[in-house]
Parts: sequence; C-alpha cells; structure tokens
Amino acid sequence: MIRRGGYREKFWQRLGIYDCDVRARLSKQRSTWLHAVSVGEVNVALKLANALRTLEPDLRCVLTTTTTTGFALARKNAPPWIEVMYTPLDYWPVMRRAFSVIRPARILLVEAEVWPDLVAFARGYRIPTALVNARLSPKSEKRFRRFRFIVAPTFRLLDLVCVPENEDADRWAALRVSRDRIRVTGSIKYDSVGRGRINPAVELFGVPPSGGSADDSLAESPSRLKPELRTPSAEVQESTDEGPRPRCDPKRHLVLFGGSTQHSE
Repeated sequence: MIRRGGYREKFWQRLGIYDCDVRARLSKQRSTWLHAVSVGEVNVALKLANALRTLEPDLRCVLTTTTTTGFALARKNAPPWIEVMYTPLDYWPVMRRAFSVIRPARILLVEAEVWPDLVAFARGYRIPTALVNARLSPKSEKRFRRFRFIVAPTFRLLDLVCVPENEDADRWAALRVSRDRIRVTGSIKYDSVGRGRINPAVELFGVPPSGGSADDSLAESPSRLKPELRTPSAEVQESTDEGPRPRCDPKRHLVLFGGSTQHSE
C-alpha cells in the first residue's frame, strides 16, 4: 500500500472512522455492501451492482476496496448511487463502527475475500452474506485445506457461495461448505449481463433490501448483539450453527430465508 502511494487519503476509513458527510448519506439508506480487494474485483463488483440495479431501480450500494488502485478505479467509474470507501480493518472494534455506519441490508464478497470478523458480525446481525464469483484454484484450495481448522468455521457462516464452474463447487465443498449453499452461476467477470441476459448470480441477489426504518434492529448498536456475538473472532472459532439458509424463488428472483438452495449440476 505504501509502495503504491496515496495511502493517506481517507486513511481513517480503514479504522471505521467516517466523516460527517458519509455518515449523513448512509444514515438515510439501507445499502447493499459489496467488498472487492483491488482492480479486478472492483470491475466485477461494479458489473454486479449495475446488473442488480436493473432489478432494483432504487438500489443503493457501498463498495469497499482495499488497495489504492482499486479505490481510484471504483471512484472513477462508480455511479452516484454507489458510495466508494476503503475496507475497514477486520478487527472487531473497527468492524463494529463500520457496521453501525454502513448498516448493510446484505453483503456480497467478491471472489475469495472472506474476512472472519466481517462475516461473524453479519451473522450476528442476521444479514445475508454471499461470496460471488468464487473461483478457487487447486493451489488456493490446497492452501485453504492446510489451514482448514481456521478457515472452515468462517466459510460455514456464509449463506451462499456462487462459483463459476462445477470444479470450483467441488473445491469449496472440500473446505466444508455445505453443498446446498453452493450455486454454479458462471463467471460474472466474463458472462454478459446485457442484451436481456442476466447472470444467474444476479437473480439470486435481486432481493430488495429488507424493509424497516433507520431505527430497525439491523441498525442497532453492536452492543445490542447477544453477548456471545460481541467478539466475532471467538464466534467464528466456536460456531457450528448452520443458521438460516437461502433459497431461490424463480418467480421473483429473490433470495429468501428459511429454505435452502440447490447445488447446480
């Protein structure tokens, strides 16, 4: 980050500290939070957000990115309804502040960007969380398998994992992600979302943000979490609860909770 330069700009966002203008804008909406690390993931996130916008004309998004190059690209290309910010540090006091400001209705993580405290806070708030375009190379699978006792509890907190190919589905299943949470949707990066065709992943996520006012339960202070969820890292390590599972309603293209998705063959 230091080598690329520009790290001082909006540095405090990395610590979950936001200026008054950002806080004011986000306090008036429930956002879809997209997380993308750098340039490649940002391009996927923007493509997904624009496709979702065709299903939800009033969609509002927050796009967080880690690198300065990704931030510059996102800020240059994002439309006004996407708030571009730096990714908060994955440490529970920082994430607590970030969640209280962003107030996400759902969270979409691009590719293999799964952060333990972020995912644990989402589960604590009962916010649907999905991994999209989740390609997994044999090399990455081998690395994850080596540390499976650490990463598997975090992966089990995901409500949905959308992968480009069947081979990716098999690799995620080998990492203890339940098959009924894995969907083969093709690549958002390469598949067209125009000309009347929408990537299946977009249909899965085309759910209007849950209703409610700015004072609803998902916007409450993290101090209102159950005591056992106030330390997300511990929650990730100890959790064995599979939780509510999403199912796809093909008539309305919604991700609903209380059922289960089916693994695409």
